[in-house]
Amino acid sequence: MKTTEIKSLVDKFLSGETTLEEEKTLREVFLKDDFPPEFQSVALIFRYIEWEKSQRRPDAAFHAHMEKVFAREETPEQPKIYLRKQWILAMAAVVLIALTVSIFAIKRQRRPILDSMQSNPRELYQKTQKALLSLSGHYNKGLDKIRPFHKYSTAEKSLNNHPGKDPVD
Repeated sequence: MKTTEIKSLVDKFLSGETTLEEEKTLREVFLKDDFPPEFQSVALIFRYIEWEKSQRRPDAAFHAHMEKVFAREETPEQPKIYLRKQWILAMAAVVLIALTVSIFAIKRQRRPILDSMQSNPRELYQKTQKALLSLSGHYNKGLDKIRPFHKYSTAEKSLNNHPGKDPVD
């Protein structure tokens, strides 16, 4: 094959425009040792492709073995879950003990307070009235802060009731 023909085929190959027959011709040329030296780099490409084809590929047994190896690596995570459950149980036990102790402590403290309230009903009434007035005052302050949001909500509802109208008009 002439050098000009090889050059035109190599140019087509490098631009990705060769057919399978033309690539087969180039492969035959470059696998022999009698090609022009200026095409040494292109010959290396074809020789590498041939070498790659000759290499042994892993078979199904290899893939099955590797899946077993990777499956073994996943098993150590199971004890972590077990430890996490132990920690959750330990925390639940601590919370339960704390609740039990606090309930008994509250019961002991409540007894004298209830006894003193039962002995003087007028004082109990005054304290209840004072607590309710305080609660009412805090409630009214909260309502004052919520009123602007209520205005926004009613405006939004009125816009939603008239879907055909443009809110800008």
